[in-house]
Amino acid sequence: MIYLVYGEEEYLIDSYINDEIKKKKLEVINKYEYPKTSILEVIDDSMYLDLFGGSKGIVYKNCTFLNSKDDNISELVKYINNPNPEVCLFITLNESKIDERREIVKVLMDKATVKCFGRVREQDINKFVVSYLKENGLKIESRLASLVTERVGSDFYIVKNELDKLILYKDDDVVTKEDIEKATSVSLENDVFKLVNAITERNIKKIMSYYNDLIRMGNHP
Repeated sequence: MIYLVYGEEEYLIDSYINDEIKKKKLEVINKYEYPKTSILEVIDDSMYLDLFGGSKGIVYKNCTFLNSKDDNISELVKYINNPNPEVCLFITLNESKIDERREIVKVLMDKATVKCFGRVREQDINKFVVSYLKENGLKIESRLASLVTERVGSDFYIVKNELDKLILYKDDDVVTKEDIEKATSVSLENDVFKLVNAITERNIKKIMSYYNDLIRMGNHP
């Protein structure tokens, strides 16, 4: 079976693939990234089952050839038209659009299971904050979920990492504004912007607060 999964949010792509792997109970997962691994190598791996007989999935990431040229695309088209029915091949691209005029894309649209993750809305990230904390035994008001995304940005992986820090920090089950401010770091983009404004205002307290946030995030002084 062939999957085409694309969009700007890598976390949602990876989560979808992991869910499909669990649903299909795939035992062997081989992961590759283009162009480090060529199309021909991935096709070759897709042709054969695991030596020990386990069900097999192949994840081929960063497939920018969907929007650009590669001399081996014709071979992939052949494979997609006649795939190994015992292997699940996941083709991914971290871009919001693919060129539907290209033969490879047309074939995938026709033969593959296609999943597109569009631009994420702020309310979707806020819902993720609430649900993820709930799964880990914590309660948070919706307005405070908005504060989390305001501080750390809209990248799901970064949001999740900051929530993990918050979970480790908490010793009770209700998240407060103070918890968020102490346990999470402001995103580099937001913090630099605020730091520049604080310097312009000559506000020493804010300058040091934003500076320390940047240092905690691993930025060089």
